[in-house]
Amino acid sequence: MSVNPGDRIKIQASGRVRFGFVAGSGGPKGIAFNPDYNLFFHMAHGQLMTRIRQPGMRALDGWVPVGDGGEMIAKSQGVLEFAVNDSQPGDNVGNFRIEVTIDPAR
Repeated sequence: MSVNPGDRIKIQASGRVRFGFVAGSGGPKGIAFNPDYNLFFHMAHGQLMTRIRQPGMRALDGWVPVGDGGEMIAKSQGVLEFAVNDSQPGDNVGNFRIEVTIDPAR
């Protein structure tokens, strides 16, 4: 989903994911678990996160926590992406439902 500078982005998330065989299950706010399995230590394990991807960004650039929702103003043009804070997402089962509303900049 493309966004432009000044767009107001509203996000709501729900659902449940099992974060591997040992970690347990949780919602978009993530769970308390060994941070060695996180991409980012300052976020809960499995927490939903977003970024506005731009050309040239590296894999870990620009991610911010979303949890079960919030609002933000796009500072740049790019593609809105979502991921979970898990360094081994291949063993996750389940899904988050993410609703996005974009109010274009005027």
